[in-house]
Amino acid sequence: MSMSLARKTTLVLLGAAGCSLVCVSASCAAWSAPARVASSRVWEYSRPLVATDRAGDGVLLWHREERLNETLGGIEASTRTKGSFSAAVVLASGRSAGAAFEPQLAMGARGQAIVVWQNTNKIQVASSRLEGFGRARTLSGPVEGNAGPRVALDARGDVTVVYPRSATGLWVFTRRAGGRWRALPPLAGTSRSDISEPQVARDGRGETILAWVRGDSGGGGGLKVQAVVLGVNRPERPPQTLFSSKNRSIGELHLAVNERGNAVLLWRQKAKGGPAVIEDATRRAGARFGPPLTAVREKEAGELSVALDARGFAVLLFTRI
Repeated sequence: MSMSLARKTTLVLLGAAGCSLVCVSASCAAWSAPARVASSRVWEYSRPLVATDRAGDGVLLWHREERLNETLGGIEASTRTKGSFSAAVVLASGRSAGAAFEPQLAMGARGQAIVVWQNTNKIQVASSRLEGFGRARTLSGPVEGNAGPRVALDARGDVTVVYPRSATGLWVFTRRAGGRWRALPPLAGTSRSDISEPQVARDGRGETILAWVRGDSGGGGGLKVQAVVLGVNRPERPPQTLFSSKNRSIGELHLAVNERGNAVLLWRQKAKGGPAVIEDATRRAGARFGPPLTAVREKEAGELSVALDARGFAVLLFTRI
């Protein structure tokens, strides 16, 4: 699996009076003029997410914060069909059900979208076709741990949601296309641990790949990067430890998987006073992850992102401070 490195730049636009969410789209020739999707005198719109299907239709998702302390935070979305965006719809409102935050979005090839978020005391999910979203459903409660839920959707419409609980470990919720949600037993080897940065992805072979950073809740056990593959017709494999350290920080975990089942997992590890080291572990379809390799060693390397194409070519992006 080849790897290409690139620098990433970010552009931040700040506004004072009111807040707008603006979207631009691109053709082969150039970017279009910005189109206003939502505008209101709220405190802030933030964390916008976008996903598209094979036809080019898609969903925009964002967090709406009405107060600085997020006590009235909500989740809103807009669908795009035939080149235009729908009016914003409210999926979760802090005024009626408590603050909602940590939105995540996944979209299938045929226009199905899944949104999951963390409420004040529960994990909720809503699904849609391009004609609109259905009513939100509650998957779990009460909320525990220091990380929000994550979601993955494959080409068949099967869905996986993962959510860490500090006492019982990593919970996995699944739903087959057209079926009902069901909760799997907590993942073996994750109980009584501090699970952070959970990652989940599904491939075209029906496998689900999970990864996370694990810390010993008792302290002194250090941090670990772990991953597991949930097979279709075989038992779950025990979690695989890809990196472990008692004196290094670990963060910025990112997982990318293509339809064939090839995968790349990235993270940043850093000793106090030392350089930041970006490491990656790769997986071929049907196999476990190989040993990690050092991709980048920088004095200060910030946010990471990774993409993987159908041939297994990966691109890593990071900020250099």
